[in-house]
Amino acid sequence: MRNFKNLIKFTWKRFSIWIILVTVFCTMVVGISSQNSIRNDYDNFSNNVLSMREDLYGKNDNEELKINGESLDQIEIELLKYKEKYKLLDFDDVYSLDVSGKAQDDYFERLSKNGGYDAHYIYNSIKTYFQNFDEGKFDGSRYFQDLIFPIVIFMGLFGLSLTSLEQSSAIYDFTRLMPWKKKDELLMKIGIVFLFGMVIFAINAIVLAFILKASAFGQILSFLLMGGQIFRNVLIFLGTSIISTSLGFIAGNFLGHMGLFIMTLAGFELYRENINMTLQVFSTNMADKFYSAMASFEEKLNPFTKTLMSIVYIDVDDIRTILAFILVAAIIFFLALYLSKNQTSERSGYMIVNKKVSVFCKLLATLTLANLMTSLIYSVFVETTFLVMIIFVLALLLSYKFFDMLFKIRLKF
Repeated sequence: MRNFKNLIKFTWKRFSIWIILVTVFCTMVVGISSQNSIRNDYDNFSNNVLSMREDLYGKNDNEELKINGESLDQIEIELLKYKEKYKLLDFDDVYSLDVSGKAQDDYFERLSKNGGYDAHYIYNSIKTYFQNFDEGKFDGSRYFQDLIFPIVIFMGLFGLSLTSLEQSSAIYDFTRLMPWKKKDELLMKIGIVFLFGMVIFAINAIVLAFILKASAFGQILSFLLMGGQIFRNVLIFLGTSIISTSLGFIAGNFLGHMGLFIMTLAGFELYRENINMTLQVFSTNMADKFYSAMASFEEKLNPFTKTLMSIVYIDVDDIRTILAFILVAAIIFFLALYLSKNQTSERSGYMIVNKKVSVFCKLLATLTLANLMTSLIYSVFVETTFLVMIIFVLALLLSYKFFDMLFKIRLKF
């Protein structure tokens, strides 16, 4: 515990100015954008309700809509009347895969004739907004979802600064003298990234809570309904701190760290796209069959497995995908823990610290760049298959030479 406190003090002295600036900037941006978003949501909801009432009652009093339990009950009753007046359908019932194109055309043609075309969109817009209400209480969870992206970016960059970027700087030799093992350092730095991320989240969450309470939805705001999303946010921040810090122990400089970020984020999708583009060079038919087979395979996967294969599929509303994200983070953590046991300072500054992992990453990066170059040239200039094969081979050689040189460079500032 003493070592952890000492490392926090050391980190704060190094990054305090940047942390304060990021916190202030993030809070200002989130505060302004949240306020505008909440106001726009209220205006859209209010305008649609007033348009519905004008259609139903033939008048528009232009009074500001008060949102409370009683008014919401009244709006629900009016929605039923509105639906019955024009025989309206929900979006899901109109655009379902089971509904034919002719049935959709007939529906909108009928609405156009009886003056209910606009009513369809007004009705469904109000229905969509009602998803944020639960038994007369307002659920502001989606505004807390908006906090995830900027804080995750900060945590990723902070983890990079504490690990791979540190290995390229002169301070790395000093940190090697610290009285703790590599395993302890990894755990402590994960804790520091998570801690500072949570501090920024807490500050922004409090500001957002005040903004919501002062808004038009404030009378019926329920913090209990938002608790689930806040818990999911915390899990995402935990996984982010583990991944960003652990990858920094595998990478030897910030370029390798960024490359590992891309590989981790894409996951299985990166390998699938590489195989597909490589097959495209030799046989379009084989590539199409492979793509169709993989698409059919992925359609059968549940959200947990799909996110486990590629974390780009994470859904901040679905706890299953977040748990898959945590599992991916745990795998990367144990990999970093295993590789850091025999890590020496001589490899610091290189793209990847471990030689075997370095070979794998270099080959994958080579194939990916070669495929991208070939795909770009093929789509613009080339028509014959034989010429594409020659271009692919040349792109492969150029890509290999480029990354062979890049992986041999030791970045030290």
